[in-house]
Amino acid sequence: MAEPETPLDTILGACLLASTGGMLDVIVYLNHGHVFACAMTGNVVLMGIAALQHDWLQVARHVSLLAAFSLGVFASMFLRSRHAIITSLTLEILALILAGALPADFSPVFFAAYIALFASLQSATFRHVNHSSYNSTFLTGNLRTAIEGAYLQIFPAAKGPTEVLTPAEKGRAQAHELGFVCLAFFLGALFGAWCAPRFANRSFWAVLPALVAALILTIRNQREASQQAA
Repeated sequence: MAEPETPLDTILGACLLASTGGMLDVIVYLNHGHVFACAMTGNVVLMGIAALQHDWLQVARHVSLLAAFSLGVFASMFLRSRHAIITSLTLEILALILAGALPADFSPVFFAAYIALFASLQSATFRHVNHSSYNSTFLTGNLRTAIEGAYLQIFPAAKGPTEVLTPAEKGRAQAHELGFVCLAFFLGALFGAWCAPRFANRSFWAVLPALVAALILTIRNQREASQQAA
């Protein structure tokens, strides 16, 4: 069965979600044991270092994060339907409300895995912004695509027979869209770094406005799509 189109595919929607990815990773890293909730590449690197140092407790922490991330991806596949986007955003909002209400000395292992679960659900659900694929919780692939777009804009190739946009036009779109997404991720990380030492777990509540705005955009876009279809 074909995967339904994501209705939250505007630059604004992508930037809202990317900012949450930056905030979540920084808050978990600073407040819950210097592990990453979203960046699994970093966790695998840290797990390798911990294994060489025979720090098996730390290895187990990173394994739990990878398991939570995998579970989130499985959940996104299960929820993949017309209402999956609204469901995933609503679940993430409720999860962060709970996370912000828990005491600062609550298990850091739980917090990291808990946030990783919902961050992976978000990243697996939202994967397109206009003409580009992107990731709402990681930066590396987005940065690569933005740079590739800039290259195609500077050094355009010939347009293929089945292409709607010329390579230069596609490159301009990619550089523009993914550039804003990368900037939003950085600004989210910056804001998360400011919040984390000041508000402890309540820092998770700082992520809520962006998610609520994304949810409102999703509901509005789905209603407009339904009206157009009717």
